[in-house]
Amino acid sequence: MSDLGRLGFGSCARGGFVGGVLFLLLAVVLGFPSAGYAADPDGGEAGGERGPTPLYVPGASPGPARDASTVRGGAMEPELEDLLQLPSDFVIERSRPVAGATENEWRRRFEKAAEELSEARDQLAATKRELDAVAETGGASQWSVAPPGAGGGNSTPTNSPLSFKLRQELQRNRERVEAATRGLRELRIEADLAGVPVSWRAEAPGGPAESLD
Repeated sequence: MSDLGRLGFGSCARGGFVGGVLFLLLAVVLGFPSAGYAADPDGGEAGGERGPTPLYVPGASPGPARDASTVRGGAMEPELEDLLQLPSDFVIERSRPVAGATENEWRRRFEKAAEELSEARDQLAATKRELDAVAETGGASQWSVAPPGAGGGNSTPTNSPLSFKLRQELQRNRERVEAATRGLRELRIEADLAGVPVSWRAEAPGGPAESLD
């Protein structure tokens, strides 16, 4: 064989080898993805339909494990329980004391003063009713403070020993009402000067609008 014939044969041989290699590479590249799509990702038969993707609700149980797919912005998504809990540094601010007393202390002071005034008024009203029951004619004449027998020896219900005792009790109840009224008024003045909020002045019974007359 001449040198020219050998050269042509060698070129053809090399070209056929290179072409075969390129064909195999092309077959591998085109055939590998097709094989991947032929099988079902859940292990089902090739060409089968995929089932619906389950919906994941945060905080629901059971649920998929939290992995890198639930990370957004470098932080894990909060669970429902985490959203319902108060932060650890959450502190309820309490009212500051006014004039050295807290809100509860001011409330107790006003409640006590108002209760004393209410009791004194109730006792005064009860004594007046007893005197009206003892007196024959009723009215206000039996409320005069006079010792028994001062009416010229006439023994009437208005100057009897029982009536005298009730009149003495009536006088004491009046003084008690005056003292309780004065105490509540002074407490209100003290609270006004100290700047105590109106909501701290719980007066029971009767409330802040109760008359002191």
